[in-house]
Amino acid sequence: MTDNEKINIEVVELTNFKEGTCTACVEEEGRCPACKVQDIGETYDPDSSDKAWEYYKHVYKDEKGKCDKRLEFLNKLNGDGKIDTKYQLKKKSNRLIAETIDKTIPIPDFAGDTMFNFKHGKYSSFIKVSGIDTNQLVRCAKNHHSLLNFSLMPKTGAMNNVKGCWPDDPCNFFVKLNKYLCIPKPIRSESISIIFKDTFEIFNHATYLTLPILKNFLDKFDSLDDYCKTFYNIDKTYKYLELGKEDISDKWLREYMNLAEEYWEMRHDQIQENLCKSCKQGNCNCNHYYYTDRDGTSKSYCYHDNCKPETSI
Repeated sequence: MTDNEKINIEVVELTNFKEGTCTACVEEEGRCPACKVQDIGETYDPDSSDKAWEYYKHVYKDEKGKCDKRLEFLNKLNGDGKIDTKYQLKKKSNRLIAETIDKTIPIPDFAGDTMFNFKHGKYSSFIKVSGIDTNQLVRCAKNHHSLLNFSLMPKTGAMNNVKGCWPDDPCNFFVKLNKYLCIPKPIRSESISIIFKDTFEIFNHATYLTLPILKNFLDKFDSLDDYCKTFYNIDKTYKYLELGKEDISDKWLREYMNLAEEYWEMRHDQIQENLCKSCKQGNCNCNHYYYTDRDGTSKSYCYHDNCKPETSI
């Protein structure tokens, strides 16, 4: 077996999208290549599936195997929800949510979120932009449901609705989040949350009950860079902020796709650094994520750092 098992998948034409469980799908059975390889998209929404949660519990660990203190519930969260005393994974419709067990504790629930959006609706709009690189757009669309394109987001306060209502997420979402997080932390922390309902768009979809919980959580972060480092492993957000202020054009879309491919490449490299010898040689039985690289090669890769080898090394 090779280091990284190549998955032989035909390049699909992404011009006629079919609605289905997988919203990136163009195939009859209702799942895109990424969902097929990773075995997601049938029981749950891909970014909040059981496989996605296994990925989150892995990718948010630091070199010491621990998660950031603001996401420390991931260190103890089990699929059965019986280990962590504050959270449990609970099915809500077709999504798995990290839900608070004691509703009197003012901490947010968490769910999965798709970072860069290339699903059928967005693709149909992007393909009409004059002068775009259609090959790059096809690559990006194939990565829409790659685990590398998934991240966590607080569910309480409905920030996902703020992010999802724009064609250029996450760029415009970061602009809105930065408008609040650029306020010095002590001032934010001492302010009364109710006044932010109509002042900052990041709270537009929060209720008066959920807004204080979301605000208190956001107030744990020093800045947008701090937030994005924690949730996305992004050190600098200025490129996203600059792009969030521009109108969609061929130049904008090219830069947006470049950001997406840089992000997936970064996540891929981050994971590969910590693989065991068995995973690096491809001789393991752990789970895989799907990834189409800049050369257009579709592959599956390991994401576990401790696994049982299929063969002795």
